[in-house]
Amino acid sequence: MHLNWDLNDEMKLRLSANTGAARPDYRDLRPNFSISDTSESISGGNPAAGPEKAIGLDAYFEWYRPDGSFLSIGAYYKDLSDVLFDVRLPRFGRDILNTPDVDRSEYAFSTVDNGGEGFIRGLEFSVAQTMDAYVEPLSLPDWVGGFGARANLTLNESEATTPDGRTVGLPGASDVIYNLALSYERYGFSSRISWQHRSEWLEAVGGGDILGDSFWDEVGRLDFKASYAFNDNAEIYFNANNLLNEAGIRYQGEADRVSEYETFGSRYMIGLRLNF
Repeated sequence: MHLNWDLNDEMKLRLSANTGAARPDYRDLRPNFSISDTSESISGGNPAAGPEKAIGLDAYFEWYRPDGSFLSIGAYYKDLSDVLFDVRLPRFGRDILNTPDVDRSEYAFSTVDNGGEGFIRGLEFSVAQTMDAYVEPLSLPDWVGGFGARANLTLNESEATTPDGRTVGLPGASDVIYNLALSYERYGFSSRISWQHRSEWLEAVGGGDILGDSFWDEVGRLDFKASYAFNDNAEIYFNANNLLNEAGIRYQGEADRVSEYETFGSRYMIGLRLNF
């Protein structure tokens, strides 16, 4: 149920009460196993895994200024049940995959399973502003009006009960996510440099002292893009992604127990876009 209320010509209030269900992917439900004797690990689906259910409330205030600037403040809460977890256990614990020569019951085991109840709640802030609004009042040159800035911030708090009864943060949910961007658009030229950042988040729950919960560490990313339109039909562009080559770091339990450290390099693209 959604309610959109125009407070005046510039301001809106949006309210929502909603429900939803997130079902496991087919690969998480398929009743088979993948075995790696090299890494001594087993992964498999769980046909008994059910959907994760949610009941939520949202409230957002939005202000659209005549000069093109924008401000939004929002709050949300979702009550969750049967929360889905990726589960990594230190041992498979069954002999059904053993052969006369290989005992696989002690292999590490990865699957998906439902936990108990949980919640996620938070605040969102978003703002966008260009210099256009200040060119005439401050008698600035026209080219100054092309500068602009955009920022958004999400603050989360979450909890969920794991299949083994512990309380952890919701899988995939960072406590802090923010984006900052500076832009310039004038005379057919357009450019933007942006920084995106998110704090650490839970990937999968583990079992035992050796195989702890798996986390992705905090990560940031710097991107740049620029283009120039000769006319309505022809445009050249240049994109540069992951300029600082930030690493993806995964760890088990504690931040100094790194299980994966991977960099992907920067990526550049230049091209010509034609519209007919």
